[in-house]
Amino acid sequence: MQLSYEKIEEAANYVDGLNDDDMTTFAENYMEQQTELVGYLMSAAEEFNDEDLGWTTTYLFTVAYKAFELSGVRINKISEAEINDFLEPFQELLIEYNRTENDELLYEYLGQQELIEFMAAEIDAMIESEDISEDTGDALYMVTLSMIGLLNKAIAA
Repeated sequence: MQLSYEKIEEAANYVDGLNDDDMTTFAENYMEQQTELVGYLMSAAEEFNDEDLGWTTTYLFTVAYKAFELSGVRINKISEAEINDFLEPFQELLIEYNRTENDELLYEYLGQQELIEFMAAEIDAMIESEDISEDTGDALYMVTLSMIGLLNKAIAA
């Protein structure tokens, strides 16, 4: 099931319209549903010692999860084992992607082309507006790609 750009945009508009308290409650609700995935995503911020990576990852996770919800797609809970099984082939994919810069590799392996393109544009906008550094943006893109791949693999039948 491919998410449509319209549902992704609707999700982003919804999340953007929340005040800080509502955003915190909203994000915590999704984070409770995917504790292992969120732990993995947040570990990147710790690993890179980058606060901006933490809040931006939370924001993009919330938008992505809301987009799946608005599309009527249920996501199974992602386990630590599923994350670990995903990482080696994902790292190989990144090596090949960096070598070829072929976006089709990402779309084919991770699924969700519209979501990948939307998230890349969001990250680029954050860099251009100087909300985040280019280094944070690069790390955020890798974290976001892994998140999209894991969410796509966890779509309930």
